[in-house]
Formats: sequence, C-alpha cells, structure tokens
Amino acid sequence: WLTINPNLEASARSLQDWIRLGGDRGMAVSVVLRQRGDLSRRLQDRAVPYTVDAMHWPDRSKFLLSASHALKLRRFLAAQGTQVLHCYEHDIYPFAVMLRSITSLPLVCHVHFAFERAFCRWAFAGPRNLPDALIWTSHQQQRDCEAAVAGIIPLERQYVIPLGLDPLQLEAHSGSGAELRQRLGIAPQTVVIGTACAFRPRKQIDDFLELIRSLTDRHADVVGLLVGGEVPGDEAYAREVIPRIKALQSNGRFFWLGHV
Repeated sequence: WLTINPNLEASARSLQDWIRLGGDRGMAVSVVLRQRGDLSRRLQDRAVPYTVDAMHWPDRSKFLLSASHALKLRRFLAAQGTQVLHCYEHDIYPFAVMLRSITSLPLVCHVHFAFERAFCRWAFAGPRNLPDALIWTSHQQQRDCEAAVAGIIPLERQYVIPLGLDPLQLEAHSGSGAELRQRLGIAPQTVVIGTACAFRPRKQIDDFLELIRSLTDRHADVVGLLVGGEVPGDEAYAREVIPRIKALQSNGRFFWLGHV
C-alpha cells in the first residue's frame, strides 16, 4: 500500500480494517507512508511491515530524485514479496507509475476525491500510465468523474468498493450510542443523523446543516449531530462555518460535540 495519510482516522480507518481482515484471508500487507504518525505507530504495534518515503512526483525538476526513491523502495518491496502495488490515494499515482515501471508489478489506483479532466489526462493517459484497476469509493463519485475519465480509463478497469468498516468492530461499541443519547437528552425513538469530519471546505458541512434544518422543520422526531472541529490549514474556514453551526444549535435539535 502507498498512502499519504499518517493518521488513524478518515480513509486510514478503512485501511486498518482492510489490513486486519485481509490478514485473516491470506493477504499479507506492507505499507509505504509519506511520513510517520499515529498510523505508523499502529502498524508497528501490529507488526505490519512499513517504510517511510517522500514519494516525490516525477516532474521535470524532481525526476531523478523520484527515480532514486523508487529504486530504494524496489528493494523494500522485493523483501516483502510484493505482488500488487495499491496506490491508496490518487494524489501519489504519478510516483506509483514510476514504481511500477521498475518493478513490473500490477498497479491499483484508489480514488478518494473527484478530479478534473486535465489531471486525468496527465496522470492516466497512455498505455504506460493506465492503472491495471481503478477503484472508486462510491457510484456517485464514479458518476461525478465520468466526463474526466471518458476515453482514458476503460470501464472494464473501473470498480466501486465503498470505504466500508468492519461491522463487527462497530457492533462492539453499540452501547456508547445509548449513553450519548442519555447524556444529550435524546429520546430512544428519536432519529439521530450524524456526521464526523475535519472542518474543511471539501467536507461540505453547509450541505449537512441544510439537510438537518430541512428535516427538523418537517419532522419532530429528528435531530442532527456533528462531530469535529478546526484543523491546521483550514482555520479560516472553521471561523466562517462555526457561527452557522452555533445558530442551528439554538433550536435545541442540533448538537455539535467538537473533537472527540
């Protein structure tokens, strides 16, 4: 796996379940991280082989640097007996292409956001750049990018695999939901619609606020729940959206818990 996420949450939560469940089904995993963090510590605790590499894009100014890093990683991959390269975010796909060119391993590209036609033409066009398989996280995401990939990535190489979590892991914590309802004064029969995310523009928090506002206007047994808060790099967005969150809280049918 090649990944740029050093944390334990967001897409890395699914990655952890893929590793754990895959291990039960005969899939050995090793990971290449761009930087150390909570995820590298978790991998170390679970004896999952990993290494850290900058994974530079092979543009004109960094082509030789990128090639040297790919050659170094080839030794790591060979030591692990790697059979497939899985680029977990399309952001580092250009480096993954270089890595494939010197290992001859099949390459899977996982798409975590929508991308523009220009990026798709630059990253995927041509036989040498085409992924052996491309994974979307939802059918909606695939539809949103349909025009971007048209004529570049054949449909037979595209797959939809949701970023699912292990339901048995979630089931083990089901009691905490009842405790949270009691603490917030939410009745057992009330429908709670929640989301958890960092406060970034691409998380479309305003869409969620509007959804809750619309539903609570029409239904007396619905409340909204938001978990998350300001994160480095998007402080300005947090200052902008927090007043709207607090305004919705004033109706008593919406709860913002901050970071948990």
